[in-house]
Amino acid sequence: MLPRPGFPYYEARAAHSHLEARHFDLIPEKGWEVDLDAVEALADENTVAMVVINPGNPCGSVYSYQHLQKVGKTSFLFFFCFIFLPFELKQGYDPILFFLCNH
Repeated sequence: MLPRPGFPYYEARAAHSHLEARHFDLIPEKGWEVDLDAVEALADENTVAMVVINPGNPCGSVYSYQHLQKVGKTSFLFFFCFIFLPFELKQGYDPILFFLCNH
């Protein structure tokens, strides 16, 4: 699952790997938070991962600890991986990646 708005790189990478990309919306009125209702509606037994970028780019959002907890808990409801990708990875800094899987 990929955020929308987002970058086309993730879609291209999924297509290259023969993966179906599904998009969940970010809510501008809530500081571009993840629409958790949309995530729950889109996820099924074939869902294996969710990409979350924080601080968010292109929107410039920074999620609260509480929102990230909710995102992680929602992902675990569907037994898929929650991949946290800090924006700094794309800026050439030392990356911190979190892969939390409930398999």
